[in-house]
Amino acid sequence: MSTTTIPACKSQKRAKADKRIQKALDELSVGQFQLVQEAAHTNNVTQTTLLRRMDSGKSTAESCESQQILTIPKENVFAECITRFTIVGHLLKHPFIYELAEEIRSLRQAHNNPLEIYPLCQPSIGNS
Repeated sequence: MSTTTIPACKSQKRAKADKRIQKALDELSVGQFQLVQEAAHTNNVTQTTLLRRMDSGKSTAESCESQQILTIPKENVFAECITRFTIVGHLLKHPFIYELAEEIRSLRQAHNNPLEIYPLCQPSIGNS
């Protein structure tokens, strides 16, 4: 019997890498490692990446947040809502998902998003 493996998508690989980076940072902060290169090697991350993140560098997701329609926290709320609906057995259709995303996006504070004053100027979610 042969088993085929499905390659992980980039977001799954990135999430795993971010967990390894955070683990290395945590281990360094509690003194488990004395040298950055030891923590990097043990957790299979590059020393350069670890040093950048130690110096308040952003993760890949954080650095691309300005290009997204939903912020990372709002994206997490959206995912949590979808998960909860799925757990209770609701079959979600695309129009509802788009409406939910728009509703979560509209919760943004006006001072965080000057375009909130002009909703017609905001990019729409999904294909238009």
